[in-house]
Amino acid sequence: MTDRPEQHEEGGYYFADDAPRPRDVPSGEEPPDAPREPDPPPPARDFRRTTPAKLKTIRPERPKGRWGLISGTGLYVMCSAGSADYLPLSVRLVGHVLFWLALGAALLVTLQRERAHGWDPAPRWPWAAALICGTLAVEVLVAAVSSPVVIVGSAVVLSVVVLILLMLG
Repeated sequence: MTDRPEQHEEGGYYFADDAPRPRDVPSGEEPPDAPREPDPPPPARDFRRTTPAKLKTIRPERPKGRWGLISGTGLYVMCSAGSADYLPLSVRLVGHVLFWLALGAALLVTLQRERAHGWDPAPRWPWAAALICGTLAVEVLVAAVSSPVVIVGSAVVLSVVVLILLMLG
């Protein structure tokens, strides 16, 4: 139930009516010294924002987690170890160097974003760990198993990841 005399659309703003409310109408049953709820402040007739919403700046937040670093390193390991039997050693070395350069560029972008947005510095060890562990994982997989085994294992791991992501929504 509402104490408004007419129905308004849900949401938005409307001007209050000047008609007395039921609790403002005196009744013979209430003693004069009974405590009453305070009246709400009168609504402002000229409601305007001081700053338009589209001119307000929204400060970007730091991305949560290291999913980009982890997934990029994992995909590099899968692709490099899966193609190792089909490519010469020099191409694999060039792939390692390109991976290191990509990680270095991503680290520089992250440092620039920290400075631009005034974020506290994040730990730097995950970048070095991704660089070392990614390169070592490729070489250990190449030495331990063949490329077709790595390709099948990569397909299984990616299928499980996609299944989990689809279940999470």
